[in-house]
Amino acid sequence: MSKYSLQLRWLVEQTLANGGWDLHEDNWNNAYDKLGLADYPIFDEAYRNTLNNKIIRHYWMYEIGSETAGLFRWNLRDAMFMVMPYYNQMYLSEITAKGIQPLIDHTRTIAEDATGTASNAANTSATSTSNAQDIFSDTPMSALNFDNIKAGNYASTADFTDASTTDSGKSDSSGSYDNKLSRTETGHDKAESELLLIWRDTFVNIDRDVVEDKALRECFMTIW
Repeated sequence: MSKYSLQLRWLVEQTLANGGWDLHEDNWNNAYDKLGLADYPIFDEAYRNTLNNKIIRHYWMYEIGSETAGLFRWNLRDAMFMVMPYYNQMYLSEITAKGIQPLIDHTRTIAEDATGTASNAANTSATSTSNAQDIFSDTPMSALNFDNIKAGNYASTADFTDASTTDSGKSDSSGSYDNKLSRTETGHDKAESELLLIWRDTFVNIDRDVVEDKALRECFMTIW
């Protein structure tokens, strides 16, 4: 029951009744313009119904703080235009924060670059020795030994060959290298319990802050 002016619910119910709509929350959107809640700036138009219905529900039994419904509409609309640019930034920052991982407090990118040159030199050497002998004897069977044969004793013909060979080689190789590596690591320097406490301190109820903002409360009579 009103004592000084009209309760907000009367404006909503009268608007719905005049339009032939059922007196149900699902139809409150038809009264937004009558209340000055139809065109204030909002971060997402799809969220207007949610926020407006919370405002209407909260102040449902409050008496308007203006002499007429038209003046109330002007004042409430003006209040929403004044406060919503700030709260829109709050809403957008909350959306951005959804991608934050509370237990990670650093992300580091580590880049490594290794450059240089390398060379290799090798020398090889190999020596081989061979002996060959061809002996032909027309002498009778008798004791022959190498010294006698080599001295020409008892041999018709003899051919002795001593040979040696030496092989050597050298190889050189060189080159350069340039290795690049980049990696990203994430983690936490603070204790997980401390990070959780810090994260919880960031929790806000933006809808409640809008509904209870001083500029909106001043549009209603707060005496009982």
